[in-house]
Amino acid sequence: MTKDRAMGVAVAGLVLLALLGMSGARPALGVVHPWQLGAPVVSEAQCLQAGIQERWQIPLGFSRRHPDAVAAIWPQGKAVYVATRRGFLISVSARAGTINWDAKPAHLSQTMSRPMPYAKGQIMILANGYAKILSVATGRVLKSMSLRKAPGARPILFNGRLLLGASYGGFYGLSSSFPDTIRWAQYSRNDSFVSDPVLAKNGSVTFAGTRGYVWNKDATDGTGTWKRILSAAVTAPLSTNNKLVFVPCHNDNLYAFNVANGRCPWILHLPGQLNSQAVPVGKLVLIISSTTGLYGISVATGLKVWGPVRDIKKIAAIAGDRLFAVDSHHNLRLLRIGTGRELAHIQIPDAAFYADNSAGSVVYLVTTHGQLVAVALRRSE
Repeated sequence: MTKDRAMGVAVAGLVLLALLGMSGARPALGVVHPWQLGAPVVSEAQCLQAGIQERWQIPLGFSRRHPDAVAAIWPQGKAVYVATRRGFLISVSARAGTINWDAKPAHLSQTMSRPMPYAKGQIMILANGYAKILSVATGRVLKSMSLRKAPGARPILFNGRLLLGASYGGFYGLSSSFPDTIRWAQYSRNDSFVSDPVLAKNGSVTFAGTRGYVWNKDATDGTGTWKRILSAAVTAPLSTNNKLVFVPCHNDNLYAFNVANGRCPWILHLPGQLNSQAVPVGKLVLIISSTTGLYGISVATGLKVWGPVRDIKKIAAIAGDRLFAVDSHHNLRLLRIGTGRELAHIQIPDAAFYADNSAGSVVYLVTTHGQLVAVALRRSE
């Protein structure tokens, strides 16, 4: 990005629209808001009380003349990728909070997948029926390959395979060099694969469909290891600690399956719908029920250790023995993982959208003024 363009992005941030067509009200055009560019989203008093800090913030550049909205935030390596509703992809430095580049690889965000590391200095995204290889440094499209399968969930790149659950009919191990070439497939009639698959260290991939089937296969050649049949659909992302695979199901059960042989050491029934990923952290697996809140479950026994912590809607980050969670009012709550005890309630009235960064320790959020903000535990001096 040129200096003039970067300056234009920053200036545009001064006249930002409220992002995200959410239920919250948007500021009326022409109304002067007390917020100013660069003002901290978390007060100094709250930062001191909670032991956190705002690392950086940057305007994304949406304006009245060029309205857009954030659709997704994806931390990936040294960058934070922001997808917008209009199909733009913005790369932001995770360390400095500066914009590396912006590109438009898709018509709309709905057709764009999360960036995946492809080769040194390259990422792959799926967009508009194509697999596109982009330069990490510039965002330039280096290669575009036809993709006949419509993705239903987040794909995985592994060992020369693009592991893709299709929106209808099957799960595929495609060639990562020629994605239109099928190396192996698991067909399932009248099925849809909208649950994100999960890869284990033994080289197997576990995936599930809306008909309630769960498969585990060798990710490279597709040879079968085990299959299980549940009594309801699976739409939430799967997860693993490399010994067990955790499967939230629409029958309100959380299943644990042994990665190696598919045996089920425990099943836990929880009140409310299980629509989000179960997150294993040490001896616990964290799971959110959409109607009751967040639970801490023993990995060994499947018994509830604590919870529910009411009104939790998303896990935003995990930092050591502490957890950043988002509530229904878009505020942050800092919890002790071992006990579920709330350590701090952090009000962020301008928050509009949070990244799901359960694999990282930094909270990334977008404000209603178009700022991308990074918040983390305070570094020890």
